[in-house]
Amino acid sequence: MAKKLSLLLAAVAVLAFAVPAMANAAVPTIQNSAGEPLGVPTNIVGTGSEVNLTSSSLGSIKCTTITLEGVLTVNDMTNGITGSNTGQPSPPTTDCTKGKNTVNVTNVTLTDLSSTVGGDALASFTAEVDIGASTQCTFTGTNVTGTYANGGDILTFAAAPNITSLPVACGTAKLDGSFTLEEKGGGAIKAVF
Repeated sequence: MAKKLSLLLAAVAVLAFAVPAMANAAVPTIQNSAGEPLGVPTNIVGTGSEVNLTSSSLGSIKCTTITLEGVLTVNDMTNGITGSNTGQPSPPTTDCTKGKNTVNVTNVTLTDLSSTVGGDALASFTAEVDIGASTQCTFTGTNVTGTYANGGDILTFAAAPNITSLPVACGTAKLDGSFTLEEKGGGAIKAVF
């Protein structure tokens, strides 16, 4: 009986130390290059490279680069990371095309970007896109999953689903691409969890 009790106490002691370590490791924060958590609100810029929105009815809509801005509104070890923006008309882009046709991204609204456990992030957004002279689509992403590496500054989307459109004829879509994150004005940042 004493042996069983001592094993039980040892197991409880291990769990008492392991659970907080696991919990803290799973909740990310955004830090500057000196390793200090960024305060809120902080303006963040994400420069996307080789961003590809693949529509079930329109095919591939690609931008070589697209630069999006947002505001970091939560950044702590308890609640993780949250950010958004109120809309960004005509975000800077280069070489946005659908096939040989030029595409214009006329507005992007990031309604929510939040961290989840294990290096994932969920993005919810609307993107208004003009494809040629006669086709305008509004794509809406809801909890589109991206990933980032511990200590990294890149948020990556790989065939991430949960994107619908209006009109419905624009199809459902998946998102591919990588966004390098930094403070507005050029300060390096990293996600740490």
